[in-house]
Amino acid sequence: MRRFLPSYTDILFLFIIIFSFIAGELGWQRLLQDADTGLHIRIGDYILQHRQVPTRDIFSFSLPGQTWYAFEWLTETLFSILHTSFGLKGVVLLSAVVIAGTLTAMFRCALYRGANSLIALALTLLTVSANSLHFLARPHIFTLLFVVVSVWLIAADRQTPSPRIWLLVPLTIVWTNMHGGFFIFFPLLALLVIGCVLERRMADAIRYTALGSLCGLASLVNPYGIKVHAHILEVMRASFMIDTVDEFGSPKFRTEAQLHLMILLFLGLIVIVPLLSKRRVTEALWILFLAYCALTSVRHGPIFTLVVVPIVAVQLTEWWADWVRDRPANSYPRVLDSIAAQLGAGFQRTSIWTAVVVVFLALTGSIHWPTDFPEKNFPEEIVQRHPEIATSRILTTDQWGDYLIYRNYPQQRVFLDGRTNYYGAKVLSEYSGMMDGQRHWKQILEQYRIDLIMCSPDAALASLITLDPEWRTVDTEKKAVLFAKRVQ
Repeated sequence: MRRFLPSYTDILFLFIIIFSFIAGELGWQRLLQDADTGLHIRIGDYILQHRQVPTRDIFSFSLPGQTWYAFEWLTETLFSILHTSFGLKGVVLLSAVVIAGTLTAMFRCALYRGANSLIALALTLLTVSANSLHFLARPHIFTLLFVVVSVWLIAADRQTPSPRIWLLVPLTIVWTNMHGGFFIFFPLLALLVIGCVLERRMADAIRYTALGSLCGLASLVNPYGIKVHAHILEVMRASFMIDTVDEFGSPKFRTEAQLHLMILLFLGLIVIVPLLSKRRVTEALWILFLAYCALTSVRHGPIFTLVVVPIVAVQLTEWWADWVRDRPANSYPRVLDSIAAQLGAGFQRTSIWTAVVVVFLALTGSIHWPTDFPEKNFPEEIVQRHPEIATSRILTTDQWGDYLIYRNYPQQRVFLDGRTNYYGAKVLSEYSGMMDGQRHWKQILEQYRIDLIMCSPDAALASLITLDPEWRTVDTEKKAVLFAKRVQ
């Protein structure tokens, strides 16, 4: 009967969904602020229609037919199936469930490892805020989920060795085909082996070396084999990605979310010394490595929090227990400790109500579900008024390029879209040269035979095109202006 009674875990899961995706001005559209979602949906459409994973570009006229790796094909296929059946509602609901499930699993992992429930809950809420920037309907959410699952399985196996640890091998196959973030798993495994050696747990070191080897072989089970690994390494080393994509750059601690990430970073670094004093070398190595990653790239911040928060929660719990042990029985600290113990027991179970609410959300039409991407971010009205965009050679931003591919699939071809790693330094430089109105902007337009331009009215290119007699203004709105080349 306990399965039919709501649990605190259910409440936490539902709170994350309501707070992050239902309440607020954007609501569910918060998950659609990046038009890469639309691109992923259309890649999935192509895979299902042609019954094959593409190996060459199908969306651009700047690099048509060049070698391209759709290494997130499994997520894209899933997104396509949901979109075909339920529209954008299906995609955003799945993404919200994965995000909330990941954070709830991280919280439960902290409790499993012995953390005080109130401490773990406070750190989880900080994590929700710190990661809110990454709450998007994109394949990376599955990397976040698999990171939590993997770290939990490893933590459980280090306490009591179990055959369940070998589930990470088939999990790696799924992970590799859903998102390129699977690559982060191998440094974590390598540090695990090094940590076991330094902790003088040689049997564990051998065990996890075998695990890492099998997971490495499992990651080759994808449509491109080892070419995916080489491509990811190439992207990670590419300086143009750091210069062009904000997610590849270092965080700027100016927003509330980034300040909360900074708090978690400091807490992680603080607990390294006590971890080393207890010969928990692996956890200390993980913190140092992931802190470095988070400080050099915004996209690694969520992985840092999801791995490190349970470790920090356990250490803070030990400090709290040592301090509260000598307090009087009727003191506030002891009362809080008693409340935390009672809550911890309530958080140890789940019920059917999480699934019931998710099914209710899937079936209900009373909630304002998105039917398009956020109007304030994308030129929906211009695109709707001008169907000729679908067959043009249009220059626009990468985000708007993604949106055009989503709206006008399969006809639309663009100069640039969200696949920055595909286009490379040359095309990105030419794109910047045109948009910024640099010296050779007109020659580049002619080189690619561009006949439509859609950009912000504030862009440097918009000012230059307005004065050019070879171009005319077709349509304009607050966020975008559409130019067409005059027919000679």
